[in-house]
Amino acid sequence: MKITPRHNTSPEEIAAQERFRHDHVTLLRLVKELTAEDRPEALAAASETLSETLVAHFREEEGEFGIFKQVERARPEFEPRIAGLKAQHRELLGMVQYLGKLASAEDGSIEATLEARDRLLAKLRSHEATETRLVTDSVYQDLGVGD
Repeated sequence: MKITPRHNTSPEEIAAQERFRHDHVTLLRLVKELTAEDRPEALAAASETLSETLVAHFREEEGEFGIFKQVERARPEFEPRIAGLKAQHRELLGMVQYLGKLASAEDGSIEATLEARDRLLAKLRSHEATETRLVTDSVYQDLGVGD
């Protein structure tokens, strides 16, 4: 899927939008992999990969040309929603790190590890849906506005 930019969108913003789309495809793949795992060592490795990917993705989203800045510039009234998503970024990173610790613990409970994984997956899915609504709302509210 190619993003068709508005004519006043900078090349940096277009590139950020493409990375946003690509990152989400990658994250969906990682979530599927994490969902399929139930071995502690595999969960530890998957959580490390997910953590690294999320850190880079969140940095991109929150950056100068990231999707949050683009939405904020177009719709300043969405700033509280963006602030909430940024707070969720910190929470999600904490949850991924916690999962990695549980999965790596020598004496860890597999049940506790799987519960932490399932909570993380639910939170990631909820976050993704909220983020998608933000972007969709910003686009739909911008229809009919001249550039």
